[in-house]
Amino acid sequence: MKTGDIDAVQGMFYSADRDLAVRIQAFCPDLKILFMSGYTADVIAHRGVLDAGVHFIQKPFSRSDLARKVRHTLGGVRS
Repeated sequence: MKTGDIDAVQGMFYSADRDLAVRIQAFCPDLKILFMSGYTADVIAHRGVLDAGVHFIQKPFSRSDLARKVRHTLGGVRS
């Protein structure tokens, strides 16, 4: 895989998706990851699985919320 082929990856906040994100970032260290879950960020952080700097969006969300969060994740705007 060439660096630059993928700008972002979106996944559920399951351990398999987190593990996959870590493995992909080994090849593409600048890759942005956006996780989503039905749990709140507070609940996930309380369980110790939401690391600092991890991009997260809580379900349900609107298309505009998702677009805003993707732009933020890619470094375009603050959410």
